[in-house]
Amino acid sequence: MKRKILFGLIITAAMFFIILFYKPQAAYATQSGTGTVSAEKTINLGDGHFLCVSVTVTMDYSYDEGVTGWVTNTYYDGKTESDLYVEDFQAIDCSDYGHTTYYEKYCYYCPSFWQDYTGYVYIYCSCDEWGNLSCWIQYKST
Repeated sequence: MKRKILFGLIITAAMFFIILFYKPQAAYATQSGTGTVSAEKTINLGDGHFLCVSVTVTMDYSYDEGVTGWVTNTYYDGKTESDLYVEDFQAIDCSDYGHTTYYEKYCYYCPSFWQDYTGYVYIYCSCDEWGNLSCWIQYKST
């Protein structure tokens, strides 16, 4: 009988010390939503020519407050303007959903009498650990 009582006290003391000194990780509540962000960039093609890209992105996103955020889906509404004819502007690549930053890669082609302008436009969307959304545009000429 003394062994059972002693065993019970040891287990109780061990559990008390585990709860007192072992700090379990806080459980974070995942939150999600839909938001809209916009970006615009004027690309200098050279020789005084330009290509203006503007986009409005509606994003579905989720985030663990204070830990991480991720993009789950995107809907693009954009337009291009140029002093040249924009013959081609199409999506050719994208990243995977489920990461903090998502991008789509577009190829542009603007022919002119003296020179043809081609390159790539990257449209980035991001969600941080607080649910803040952002969007920006980068380009690379070829």
